[in-house]
Amino acid sequence: MRIVIRIKKELLVGILLLIIPFTVSFIFVLPSYNYFVTAGDVVPVSQLGIKGHVYFAFVKSGYTKNLYEKYALMIFQKNSVTFETVDQEEVDLQKEELEYEAGLRKETIQSAVTAVSTNLLHQDLPTSGKMNEIIKNSERYYGDSFGLMVAIGLTEEWGNEDFSKNGRLKIAGTGTINDTMKVGPVGGIRYKLISAERKGMQYFFVPQSIVKAETGLSNKEEAFQVKKEKNMKIQIVPVDSLEEAVAYLRKLP
Repeated sequence: MRIVIRIKKELLVGILLLIIPFTVSFIFVLPSYNYFVTAGDVVPVSQLGIKGHVYFAFVKSGYTKNLYEKYALMIFQKNSVTFETVDQEEVDLQKEELEYEAGLRKETIQSAVTAVSTNLLHQDLPTSGKMNEIIKNSERYYGDSFGLMVAIGLTEEWGNEDFSKNGRLKIAGTGTINDTMKVGPVGGIRYKLISAERKGMQYFFVPQSIVKAETGLSNKEEAFQVKKEKNMKIQIVPVDSLEEAVAYLRKLP
């Protein structure tokens, strides 16, 4: 009798040891969609075919399809990532969102070219070829938040300037631009600033605009909050216009 009971207990324990990991694994691969935003990188505008010496910052975003992907991303990014629960319909709309942001990218490049050639430098430049080159070289990026840095890079190229002082200064930033040189607000300030700090950038341009983001803060307010929170050394430079940004850069020692 005792031998039979012992065998039953061992069998039960064995079954449980099999069921538990199977159940956990099953839960982790069940469809569960989350939209995420995390730190990306900073990229020199020279990669876009611009003979400039500044960088633009971008964030990584997308969708995780289950708990396994979500927690793997959290571990990889060391919890420097935010999630928002979404449904299948929103995930299915991703292609349309990317197409829309691709359109924004082209528009901001056109605006940057006009802002620099017409409104800042007042020169009759062969802009169509340069515009098409930048559009082609920027196909892997989406949205319009690199407009300001594209415009600054073009200012360097067409004005024969080097705001990095022969590479001694590392300058990055974010912000939209329109053809009248106005800088507009963007998303993902926290993660763009984290990327810039990690890459050793010394100056980071952000929109001065008082428009509030999803966080309830303006881009400027959020940037200074993140700098204080993370004890960053990077110098934050809020600007309203391309003209203001260029004037600041020309005064750097």
